[in-house]
Amino acid sequence: MHKISFNLNSAQITTTSGRLRVQRTRYRSTYYCIMLVLLVGSKFCCVKNDTFIFFAVKREYRILLEAGLPPGVINFVPADGPKFGSVITREPTLAGINYTGSTQVFKILLKAIAQNMDLYNTYPRIVGECGGKNYHFVHPSANTADVALATLRSAFEYTGQKCSACSRLYVPASLWPKIRDMLVELMSKVKVGSPLEKDTFTSAVIDSNAFKKISGYIEYAKGCNDLQLIAGGGCDDSVGYYIQPTLYKTNDPRNKLMLVPEIVASTALTVLAHSLIAWAYSVRGASMTAEYTTMPTTPIHNAH
Repeated sequence: MHKISFNLNSAQITTTSGRLRVQRTRYRSTYYCIMLVLLVGSKFCCVKNDTFIFFAVKREYRILLEAGLPPGVINFVPADGPKFGSVITREPTLAGINYTGSTQVFKILLKAIAQNMDLYNTYPRIVGECGGKNYHFVHPSANTADVALATLRSAFEYTGQKCSACSRLYVPASLWPKIRDMLVELMSKVKVGSPLEKDTFTSAVIDSNAFKKISGYIEYAKGCNDLQLIAGGGCDDSVGYYIQPTLYKTNDPRNKLMLVPEIVASTALTVLAHSLIAWAYSVRGASMTAEYTTMPTTPIHNAH
């Protein structure tokens, strides 16, 4: 059995196999906008951020000005999302949109640009980084220790509230017992607590709305005969909005927890243990849309 080196204060994790390297992700949409201005030579750019990160983006904006960015090149515009989108898509000088968010809102922006095409001085470019149900699809040759550790960090780091969070795990039935035991062991060791404490692995979800949504799915799982709780499942909003990292197993690839895209930003991970033939048959018609997917395998040519 491969031993696992688990250093929460490091940007990397390793196993004794030496093959696994997982880098922490960073919030980057603001910097995309900066690079966009530099690359296309635009005269100015408007940045509209989510209200949840208002102060963080405002601080970044002030840092850029203090560093010498000329005023007016990038404009910090906190605003209501639909109203902001309606205004910019009716602006004749619109050159492009760099969007990060839900697929539904991205489609609304695409439709608005198409409807207003005759208004524009040029042809606006639009790029979207949209969400989905991220998953790990484990090859039978995969190293189980690598899979368990990578899945733990992908699913539960940053309280699962990142665009690259894994919320579905497809595992060959022959590997599931080992991966299950490793996941349960690792989940028992991670600390859920204050972000001010250095040994905290994951902390509270972002607000009461996120807590209500995620805890609502946990309540749904309690009454679902097809979902087996493997680990976690606790919720506590007495001081902050804390949800314990949670692991479920299902035999139904169309179960609600395997399909609903919004659960990607949570602390719930759902596993489907399968035979390859049965899996290929059962997921026909099920959504495999995801922003990030991973196929752990050894050797690498099995991934092609």
